[in-house]
Amino acid sequence: MKDIFKVQNWKAYGWLCLLVCLFSSCLSDGEETIALEQGDSEVLVQGTWVVDQVRMYDSGNHAYLSDLPEHELNRVVWVFEAEGQGYQTAGDGNRTQMTWALSENDDEISIAGGYYALVSLGKGKMVLEQGYTSPEGEPVILRLVLIKTASPEQAEEEVERDHTSVVSSSQAGVIGADGVNLTIPYGAVPKNSQGQDGQVAFSIQSSDGLPAQLPEGMQSLSGNGYRIEPMNFVFNSPLTLEVPLNGVNVNNVGLLRYNEYTGGWDEIPFSSVNGTTSATASVLELGEFVLVEKSASGTTGGLHIPASCLEQGYYYYLTLTSANDGNEVERIAFAADGKDLFMSNIPLGTYICTISREARGSLDTPSQGVETSLWTGTVTINTPLNPGSGGFNTYSGWYEFTAFKNADWSTGRPNEWGEVTVTYGTGEFQATLTWVNTTSSATDYDLHLYGPNSMHVFFGAKSSGTFELDRDWLTRAGNAIENIYSISENLLPGTYQVKVHHYSGALGKRYNCRIIVNGVVVKSTSGSISANGTFDDIYTFTLE
Repeated sequence: MKDIFKVQNWKAYGWLCLLVCLFSSCLSDGEETIALEQGDSEVLVQGTWVVDQVRMYDSGNHAYLSDLPEHELNRVVWVFEAEGQGYQTAGDGNRTQMTWALSENDDEISIAGGYYALVSLGKGKMVLEQGYTSPEGEPVILRLVLIKTASPEQAEEEVERDHTSVVSSSQAGVIGADGVNLTIPYGAVPKNSQGQDGQVAFSIQSSDGLPAQLPEGMQSLSGNGYRIEPMNFVFNSPLTLEVPLNGVNVNNVGLLRYNEYTGGWDEIPFSSVNGTTSATASVLELGEFVLVEKSASGTTGGLHIPASCLEQGYYYYLTLTSANDGNEVERIAFAADGKDLFMSNIPLGTYICTISREARGSLDTPSQGVETSLWTGTVTINTPLNPGSGGFNTYSGWYEFTAFKNADWSTGRPNEWGEVTVTYGTGEFQATLTWVNTTSSATDYDLHLYGPNSMHVFFGAKSSGTFELDRDWLTRAGNAIENIYSISENLLPGTYQVKVHHYSGALGKRYNCRIIVNGVVVKSTSGSISANGTFDDIYTFTLE
């Protein structure tokens, strides 16, 4: 390991508490060197960099200890200009001049009077290490992962994009980007196959393109939409998605989700609305979403359950499933304790209705389990919803629903919510492959990771000692998912490749693949393979 410059006291480390995890979308697709790259190091360093991660390691065996807590950090942008000049901007906006210099062998760098080992340097990523002494007097290594961004002005705008937030079964979480906020309730992430806390990495990005043409009479309000991951993952409880309305009345706005089963778009109902500012929806699965403006109004209705039907101390969930066309869409809305339950943007028609509830104090406190009403029946929505001057309580045209009020409850999630996905591991590196199989159209895709010393992780060799494949999904119907993730930080130097292979089954089926390196989504793509036995190259990177 390269020599580390030691900091002899905690005060010398103090300025590092100004740093915050800033995130950028500047990692390019395809080949990306995340270790020392060939070329002029001084040219590679020049530009605007933000800190993506601050981690601590044992100075003896370099074992990972913990991340530096975000509440101790503040936002800093480093700008490296030519001839060793530059400046840094703190979270309060103050800009100070600084100088920087590389060592003769390009293995060390000085920045604003601080010295670091230059562990890795690439077109979009730089990793620095510095030793310091903890308050307890222990020598520890501090690792800073920096991501290059386009400009100081864009650094703040891109602060969240491409970053992942890991949430476990015993946590709640919120992640936001591009005006979209996703709330993960406590316990929504399922436990793993050993019954222990599972972990899932969530991310929100702008989509590269719409996966299917929008329905007639609808125009996108959000460009190519949002890619919210993990794809095709079914949670214990519905997640809450808040989207911006961009000043458009909610009655003329629709939130669509791409349906991997049908290859078309489903309209997601809203559970609440904040004027023309934002609206919330409930989803059990993530994926491709797009906010649209409708040219024709009066095509959807709404359902209302009065608060008098809802007991205190519960979160209630209303699930509607089409009763006519066999569509596998589940439309879900929720209401917090003591509030009316509204579901808007329901296409006119007849639906099978299911009511569920969770005893919990809030979305960030544990649930006591899901109960489902024993009442069964259908509702017919045939009256268009008329917008009001404020929230949903000012709207008219609601279908008033109270039929389940005196019904008994049974323990368990409703069948309409689908089979919960067993959680998988996460690591410094993670590749996730998903697709959807039906009883009439099934494909066996396989995820492969190739590395140095003939390393190959796939269904025939699920572990290399450094990486692990969680499962080999064959042709079973449902949301197929495979993951390869690092289980050790001692990654061998060399070139790594992620590939998707069509092993057997239906050809041309769409798949989704996301690659995470050090908590950043470096590639998220969709594709299909039209010839059996063919490989798609997804991502290549090099470690030195």
